[in-house]
Amino acid sequence: IYEAESQPEQSYAVLVPAKAKLGSTEGARILGQHALAEGNYDDAYSLLFPYVQARLEKLRQIEQGYTNAVNAAYERAIASLNHSGDTAFYEAYKKAAKPEQEAMVENYVAKRMQTDAGLKLASDELRSANQIVHVTLEVFIGALNVTTIGVARGTFLAPSAGSVRPM
Repeated sequence: IYEAESQPEQSYAVLVPAKAKLGSTEGARILGQHALAEGNYDDAYSLLFPYVQARLEKLRQIEQGYTNAVNAAYERAIASLNHSGDTAFYEAYKKAAKPEQEAMVENYVAKRMQTDAGLKLASDELRSANQIVHVTLEVFIGALNVTTIGVARGTFLAPSAGSVRPM
């Protein structure tokens, strides 16, 4: 609520006491992005990594759904063209050279796909899910900073264990 009302300090005040319980929630994202902005890379990473992981799998599923929707919309457009009975289209198609025929089909398919409800829905869902990308980049920036600081100190972050080891 505070984030939507542009009151970040109130958000942080509410979230800090619950930090250990935030898991992969929006609260973890808000507090993690704040920690990153403050240069608290360890906190940022520990808050943002679960948030990102939970959403990346969903993003992969949505991307696959989008790919399937594109293919289905294309098939529907071709089927529509094949069964349209549009004699004017077919007369022009027969008279056209091969490159023009290809362009005619491409234009027809493109117009049909632009108005395909299933493709529009999948596209909207993908656009919404892609918001995770900027948070993912923040996680990697935070991890890079933690690693850089660790190297400077003579330690490094073991990625699989999440623990610091001497170099």
